Amino acid sequence: MRRQAAPAPRFPEGTVPLSRENVVQPSLFDEKRTYTLPLVTEGQEAMVIDADYNWKTWNGRRGIVTGYNYFNAHHTITFEGSHGSYEGRFLGREIMKIR
Repeated sequence: MRRQAAPAPRFPEGTVPLSRENVVQPSLFDEKRTYTLPLVTEGQEAMVIDADYNWKTWNGRRGIVTGYNYFNAHHTITFEGSHGSYEGRFLGREIMKIR
């Protein structure tokens, strides 16, 4: 008697557009809570539009996003100035993506 190979399991498959509304990051401490992915990613240009901290200094400045911290949701942005480069950390609601 010959053994037949078991058929390969079949899984349903679907496609979803890859956008920040469809892909979320889970919360570290609350299983029911999720957060959207960052709007501005590393290497993109961003402008500070509504900084919570020291807004007179930061608002209207343009820089390059150099990092994103998934733990506290802060974007690290590097700015070029007349005295060299400097960094600032901002939440997503404080910055705007520049095309």
